Parts: sequence; structure tokens; C-alpha cells
Amino acid sequence: MMGVHVEQKSLFSYSVNLEKRIRSDNPLRHIAEVIDFSFVRDYKYYERKNKRMLSLTDPNATVVRHSKQGSDGVSRPRYKQHRGVDDDYGVITAQTTTPGDIEENVQLEPIIDQHEANVDHSLKTVVGDKQYGTVENYRQLQKRGLNTHMDHGNPGNKKALAAIYPLSDFIYQNESDTYTCPSGKTLHRRRYDPIRKSTEYKARKGVCAQCPVKSQCTRAKAGRTVARHDFQELVARGRVQAKSKAAKKDQIRRRYLGEGSFGQAADNHHFKRSRWRRLWRQQIQDDLIASIQNIKILIKYAQPKPPQSGSGVVEADRLELRGVKRPHPFEALIRSLTRLLVIN
Repeated sequence: MMGVHVEQKSLFSYSVNLEKRIRSDNPLRHIAEVIDFSFVRDYKYYERKNKRMLSLTDPNATVVRHSKQGSDGVSRPRYKQHRGVDDDYGVITAQTTTPGDIEENVQLEPIIDQHEANVDHSLKTVVGDKQYGTVENYRQLQKRGLNTHMDHGNPGNKKALAAIYPLSDFIYQNESDTYTCPSGKTLHRRRYDPIRKSTEYKARKGVCAQCPVKSQCTRAKAGRTVARHDFQELVARGRVQAKSKAAKKDQIRRRYLGEGSFGQAADNHHFKRSRWRRLWRQQIQDDLIASIQNIKILIKYAQPKPPQSGSGVVEADRLELRGVKRPHPFEALIRSLTRLLVIN
């Protein structure tokens, strides 16, 4: 027997038109007429990670699954906001909204540039978590003369790394572009990685296998390799600053200034809920939330509070006796924007 093939219509409709779904008198249409939002896809190194899933109602919100502790682990359309706050009061001085699959580290310099343009002053120190502590960021920020208080994360198996010679025991010979290992052998230039901007160095074949201290140098059968990044001195300096006592102190402060800023936005201003579709509308929503948070900070510190105890009065009198003018909290708030930026 032979059946008859009957053409069926598609089970899904892909002819969704958002322009027809939005009312003609919606105020967001007037905003779109006067603002150029061509920047929404102009991201450095951007490439959609999830190419198999696409939201038909909001293509700008990429489908991403969060695997962090406390998340539900469900894939859904997401946006991501990157913001910088000042060190003293937590004022939001810079922010940008991107699709959910944009990495934090590629947004660091744009956030810094936005901050310096908004406050008309240069930064001295940048504080961020390990998502921002990449080789590229260390290199670029050290070129700009900024202190990099950003942890570079877990280097790997700490126990295994502690049992072998560290990179600092290998001496770089600038004239011959080679490394000298602790046993006196020479590691030659092997290849260059243009993506990571690093050069790999390795000894000649069989040299590591005959070395009497191989067990103290590497566990690899092929021998020890050493990677040298472009502007290695700047990268090394950035990593040293990231492990300093000042950096650790700033990291503790970042937890309640930077993360607290996001927490207040989520608890009080529906930060985690997108009210409208499309990236440019989400950017407007995030700008409004940040503005409200800043206004609340200004109201809080605009008027000096009366002293709560006798010690406050005594301290104020001491300042006057010494001839020091006590700064108004609002003036201190503005000046603090130039000191330090906390990135989240």
C-alpha cells in the first residue's frame, strides 16, 4: 500500500513583528526617533555563544544559563548590566547594559572611559572581582597608569603548582629571547598565540627527560613550557598589585559597595525584571534605576546630620579650633568620584 503525503503547516510561527505589537502612541517610539541605538551590537570580541536558541519576542536578549551558586540553572533570555561605583558613597558613575552572554572583562575599559568622562577626572585605582582580572586588562590598565586591584582568580591546582618551580625561577634573556631554567638549561621560543598574545618557550627535545630535577619542575611527559605575555612586565606588576594588602582591603569594601548597589536595585527597584523588550529599552530602564539610586544617595548626604553624642560635638569643635573647615557632605560626595572606581 502507498500512502498519500499531505503537506502540513509549520507548528511554529516566525513572523512576529514587534512594531505591530507596540502602540503608535507609546512614548518609547519618540525616544527611538531622537537617539541612535546602533551601538547595541558594537561589542569588542562579541559573538553569540548560544547559536541554537533565539528568543522570538526579544532577539537582543541572548539565551543564557546561569551556573552560579544560588541560581536556578535555567536557560532563559537575559541581559547583563555592568556598572562602576565610587569608593566613598557608592554613587553609580558609569554603567552599560549588554546581552547576557557579553563577558565582564571586555567592558572594563569602556566603563572606565565613561566614568572619567562623567566626572571629568582621571582614576587612580580600579577594583573588581576575578571576572575582570584578565591578562589583557592588567596589560591595558597598567599602560594607563592605574592600580589594578582585581583578583586574577584560581591559578589551577595550587597543591600541584606549589610542588614545582614557579615562573619567577625562570630567568628571561632579553638578548637571545630565551629562558634559562633553574637547572641551567635553555628554553627556546616555540610559537606565538595571537589570540592570547603570548609566546610559548620550551627546551629542546629530550632535554627535560634527562634532567635530574624534572620531578621538581613539571609533571608533563613532554617537558616544561613557559608562557610569556606581551608586555610581561606590566602583567606581572598588575598581578602583584592584585595580591597586595591594599587590594585585599579594597576587595572587602567592594563586596558591600558594589554588590550592595546591585542588591538595592534588585530589592527596591525591580532590577531583575525587564519591563520592555529590546536592548535599548532595557538600557533606559537601567539608567532610570541608577538615577533613582543616586538621587537617594544625594538626599541622604546632602544635609549634615546632627551629632548623635558628645564626641561628635567635641570632634567638630576640634576641627574649628585647628582652623580646618569641615566639608559639607555633598561636596565630599562630589570629590569622592575622582578617587577610586569599583567595577561590578
